[in-house]
Amino acid sequence: MLVDDKLLVGDLEGNFHALKAATGAKLWATPLGSTRFQGGAVPAVADGRAFFAISDKVVALDAKTGELLHAIDATTWTSPVLDNGLLYLAVDKELRAYSPETGHLYWRQTAGGRISRPMAAAAGKIVYVADDLAVYAVAPHTGAVAWKKVVDTYGSGHGSPIIAGGLVYVGRYMGGLRVLNLSTGEQAGLLLPTAKVHQWVVATDTRLYVPSASWGVWALTNQP
Repeated sequence: MLVDDKLLVGDLEGNFHALKAATGAKLWATPLGSTRFQGGAVPAVADGRAFFAISDKVVALDAKTGELLHAIDATTWTSPVLDNGLLYLAVDKELRAYSPETGHLYWRQTAGGRISRPMAAAAGKIVYVADDLAVYAVAPHTGAVAWKKVVDTYGSGHGSPIIAGGLVYVGRYMGGLRVLNLSTGEQAGLLLPTAKVHQWVVATDTRLYVPSASWGVWALTNQP
């Protein structure tokens, strides 16, 4: 992950590095004691802290010095998310909210299936897809479910949710990119109905880039 002028990355020997982006020069390295990095080894960074999922812990490092600040005992298969002043972790079937400063657990919310895909956060909601084939949107400070939408009644293999322009986009390996209203969860459309979309969709202010197992990559105009 690129943060300011530093590249933050983990290696296969259990170290977390900060490299100078312009030259690749090593700024610091912190041994984390694990060679298994979760969530694609992508840290979440805010307010000078970097949160990184390893084995059965999520560690908080000082992004400037690499100093270990604290560790949370939790096994997550997705990258941590920082939003609304809280740290969000998906732990098996639970979404949990912690204090970034201390690691204190504020609340936990249980889904109908395992949460194993990256989450999204925007406009006062945390959105994730669980293995019960449903999309959940929860309130960031309480964990209350704002809405739940089943996106399939068969099969498996959904992409991660992406939020753009007040809409939630979720890929379906059985075909299509489901579009939901972020506020209500109501379906707002189905794009590319025959394309097998099971990878991450990338959103900009004007475009959606949709990888498909059947048709390559599509570039679509962002929906209003």
